[in-house]
Amino acid sequence: MGYIQGSNGITCVASSDAPEGQKPPKIEEKKPPKESGPPGPDGQPDPNAPGYKKEESESTTGPGGTTTKKTETVTVPPDGSGNVACPDGFTRVGTTNQCQKVTVTTEDTKSFCQQNPTAVACTGESDSKFSGNCDTGFACTGDQATCASAKATWELKCSMEKGDATSNFGKGLIDGNDPEGSSLPNSPGAVNPLNLSELPYQDTGGGSCPGDLVFSVFGRVMVVPMGGVCNFGHLLGLIGVALSLLASAFIIYGGIK
Repeated sequence: MGYIQGSNGITCVASSDAPEGQKPPKIEEKKPPKESGPPGPDGQPDPNAPGYKKEESESTTGPGGTTTKKTETVTVPPDGSGNVACPDGFTRVGTTNQCQKVTVTTEDTKSFCQQNPTAVACTGESDSKFSGNCDTGFACTGDQATCASAKATWELKCSMEKGDATSNFGKGLIDGNDPEGSSLPNSPGAVNPLNLSELPYQDTGGGSCPGDLVFSVFGRVMVVPMGGVCNFGHLLGLIGVALSLLASAFIIYGGIK
């Protein structure tokens, strides 16, 4: 049943006559799958083994009634040519050895609730109960679908609280506690002070021109004056400075332009 809200208050009407937003909400219920067949290495039915069967069912209850979707899956061994002969009403799933049949039925809410009086859509509430915390574990009794949904939420919450190696590392960085900080070059314990007095050093004259070269050739003393060389080097230095200034001016001009 829905309602119409007007100036004179709220009037209850049939669900089909109520405007959008004032109709009762749809209730969805998904039952846990039923599997059977030869067991696999883990002891559970093996989906790849011939004879495997799986049945899934989900229902949606709304103003128009209850729609139930039933999905059946079976595994069929291929013949010598690799063909899979699916049972009547089934369709092969891609290129696998499985065949599937989907059946959708719709019935009014009254008939559905007569056949399923304990369904959540009919009772409006779930008898499922769950308890526990991240330390003691999770416990749940009642509807399996509700318990599975609650357990997934519990696992997500606990994983966020406990964290893993990656999240703990990131949290440490945010708090300023880098677990690998002691191995970084800028950490106090990893810095080795450099003693400049231990570096090899040779006095080159502080930029002054070296003295004339004097040497002996066949008993004769030869002198090579260095003044001209130093003057020429000084001139080259001035030219280099001038070229550098000119290049800088072009760079600045190009940036302003």
